[in-house]
Amino acid sequence: MAMLHKFMTSTGSEVLPTNGGPYFTEDMSADWPRGQVYIEFYSDAAGTVPVTPTGGEVYAYGTPLGTVYMKAGNVNGIQAVNAGTEPMYEPPFFSGCVIKGKLEFSGITGAPYARAIFWRS
Repeated sequence: MAMLHKFMTSTGSEVLPTNGGPYFTEDMSADWPRGQVYIEFYSDAAGTVPVTPTGGEVYAYGTPLGTVYMKAGNVNGIQAVNAGTEPMYEPPFFSGCVIKGKLEFSGITGAPYARAIFWRS
């Protein structure tokens, strides 16, 4: 059975302002050897109206020990324009021990909010 972990704000919201961050998952079990990060962008603070960003990047990281974060091995980042209402990006993939995820936005335009998950299997 797979496990889903949401990236959250420091106040516990799963709707992430793209002009803030970084954002983190809760602590995760090291029992799952693989993980992927998925993201959706929204035009509203409730995170209900999907939108395609016009620019920027998203970076996903994982930490095996809880302090130092590493980028995914398969992609450097996600071009936000490829993660819109018709997504066509390669999800960042992690293999091995990851006990917490971190997400950063850089220069996102056209999408003030997002939701993101770290899916473990």
